[in-house]
Amino acid sequence: MRLALLGADDQTVAFVRDLTANTTHEVVWGTELGDHETELRQLLPRLQVGAHWESLLDRSIAAAVVVARLPDSELRIEQLRKLLQAEVPAVVMHPICEIMLLAYELEMIRTDLRGVLVPDLPDRLHPASNALRELARRGAPQLGPLEQITFERFLPDRSRAAVKAQFARDVDFLRWLDGDIARLAAQAGSQADSNYANLAVQMSGALELPLRWTVGPQQGTLAARIALVGSEGQAVLAIPAVAGEWTLTVANEAIDVRTLGEVFSPAARTLRELERAVSRQSLHGASWADACEAIELSETVQRSLKRGRTIELHDEDFSESGRFKGTMASLGCGLLVAGVVIALFIAVLQWVFRLFGWRAGVIFLRRWPLLVLGLLLVFLLLQILLSIVRPADPDPPAAEDSVEPPD
Repeated sequence: MRLALLGADDQTVAFVRDLTANTTHEVVWGTELGDHETELRQLLPRLQVGAHWESLLDRSIAAAVVVARLPDSELRIEQLRKLLQAEVPAVVMHPICEIMLLAYELEMIRTDLRGVLVPDLPDRLHPASNALRELARRGAPQLGPLEQITFERFLPDRSRAAVKAQFARDVDFLRWLDGDIARLAAQAGSQADSNYANLAVQMSGALELPLRWTVGPQQGTLAARIALVGSEGQAVLAIPAVAGEWTLTVANEAIDVRTLGEVFSPAARTLRELERAVSRQSLHGASWADACEAIELSETVQRSLKRGRTIELHDEDFSESGRFKGTMASLGCGLLVAGVVIALFIAVLQWVFRLFGWRAGVIFLRRWPLLVLGLLLVFLLLQILLSIVRPADPDPPAAEDSVEPPD
């Protein structure tokens, strides 16, 4: 597959490095590469660099676009809107922005146009991740009843931006592991608004197991440690900081170590998801809706820190259909209130007209129920709009419980 780059950051460079080493896909064109242009030219000797990103709207350049994050996230979102409208498939570095409404706006456009946006969230596709999820769902005698899930992330850069971006990636894994997050509480030391270096986030998911995500300083070659804590033992998934072997350790009286996925290419798995999305097959990995949920949870961390309390999360529908239903529900309530107000107003007018002996006015006002009936008929006609504008062939749902075999 011929690919193009829109922008570049550290995550994009890592993606390209993995792509060139482990796949047959080719990056042929790029724009807005900034400080990473020299490094990318070394990785991609045949790379052509263009001056205008709008050239990507012509699909003759590349079959798909890899979109990097940008400090001006609103500009990047606007570019993604145009790519969707031009029916250009895209792999998007996650999180593409910090504002959940912008991400959900893209999801509404993607749904309406049946476009292809695939977030770069490959961790849930690792075979070791799938084995850990099976343990979380089904349990194991060695662990006893599960009591909590912990996720320790070790970062060399613990700035606010780096920690928020990493949490947005990790929380997708936790959602996949434990189900939708219902509650979230964050703590970050005395300077809650700015100190993310020791951020700790407590959550609860569908399995009703406490989830705890923490960030700390880098520890050798280890990037993260995820543990299922049971009453009798733990299952620990260790993720290396550089490309290497993930290990899953299931504790018993004698520790049993299973090594899974000797060769795992995140770029290859993400591009395989892109191919599935383009061919309208169900996804094994994260969808754009999942990416939106993760951005929303990352934004909720800031709200929790500011308010100093637990935030209850609600399962809202941010699709065009959901927005229509919400509008109709509000309009229905408004009509009920308006009916009562109109009845009271008409009653007062009738009393005034009788007082002054204006019989014609009294007779005219007796027909006011026809006005309310007309409004109700208009409201009922609006209801059929949903079935008219609903897509006839919706995208296939993501396959939550299926994972591709190891490479």
